[in-house]
Amino acid sequence: MFDTNSPDIGKDLIYIHTVITRGLYVAQGYSHSSTQAVHLNEAKRKGFISYVKSLISVMSGHLQFEDKIVYPYLKYRMPEVPFDMLKTQHQDMMNNLDSIVKIVDEAASNRSFGKSLGILNMEFRKTQEIWHSHIQIEAKYLTAEKIGAVIGYGEQKMLSRIFNQYIHEHAGPDNLVVPFLIYNLPPEERAVFSKKIPPALAKQVTSDAWKEKWMPMSTFMLL
Repeated sequence: MFDTNSPDIGKDLIYIHTVITRGLYVAQGYSHSSTQAVHLNEAKRKGFISYVKSLISVMSGHLQFEDKIVYPYLKYRMPEVPFDMLKTQHQDMMNNLDSIVKIVDEAASNRSFGKSLGILNMEFRKTQEIWHSHIQIEAKYLTAEKIGAVIGYGEQKMLSRIFNQYIHEHAGPDNLVVPFLIYNLPPEERAVFSKKIPPALAKQVTSDAWKEKWMPMSTFMLL
């Protein structure tokens, strides 16, 4: 999914963190109270559900990638990092995401969407609390500079290739996830991040076939 010609795992992780942070903020905000359900027409409701599912897909894939690839790879190179604590936080967030998936699936097939939003809001609040604590630790220990100091260009390129494969296999579909990643970034960061996406794939974002799928989410994104 991403260009590996200019690999920088540290910066890639920062971009993903930015996307997830905004995604959680938006999802929590729009599920703030069940009374908001009155203002969600059918199109907006479907868009919100697609947005939340894309967030869960991206966040789950990111947490698993760190658990299975990044942390084991860096563990002995960066012994000062509290990886056990970070992994515990991952598990707590994954448990919350499992709960959110069940609530969203129920909301998608249930008329009592307002009640679902109220429950969803509580789960997102819990997830946000853990997430903010989590990325503060990573921002301290896993900066692009510190990662770059312990792994070279060839290793970065290998990890980028693995990251691409992992995202393809664990986050999708592309016609929702790619626009979700792009349009949850501010314009300046989006311009840099978009260059990492292969042109053929990036071009699909504005195709009629893809826009039909992701445009219902546009209310919740930075367009």
